[in-house]
Amino acid sequence: MKRGMTQYGLSKLCNILFAMKLHRNLDGKGIDVYVLHPGSFIEQDISNSLGIAGKILFTLASPFSKSLSQGASTTVFCAVHPETKGISGKYWQSCWDDENNLQKELAHDEELQEELWKRTEKLIENIEK
Repeated sequence: MKRGMTQYGLSKLCNILFAMKLHRNLDGKGIDVYVLHPGSFIEQDISNSLGIAGKILFTLASPFSKSLSQGASTTVFCAVHPETKGISGKYWQSCWDDENNLQKELAHDEELQEELWKRTEKLIENIEK
């Protein structure tokens, strides 16, 4: 279970790093980039990759999980609400700017962002060959 959670956490960090780099690349061009955490979904079947311990954990966590429509609300809010226009490069959760809960030392590390961007470009180049 530890390995699965570590991989999951790294994938989320990569999402944040990539979005923050995209925000920097598009800054001043009128395109907003939002980093979103929709919450935990009971419909999400990630527990399969975590084994029996993961299934138990997800069962215990289900009362605290969101429905799909509740999870989608932050994405919809950022996409259409006038309050979010021009607020790019922020971390959003449950329809509010949750930048204070973001691991800033990692998320705003421009060197890490750059390295992930370059590795992503190389992976895409290899796929396109």
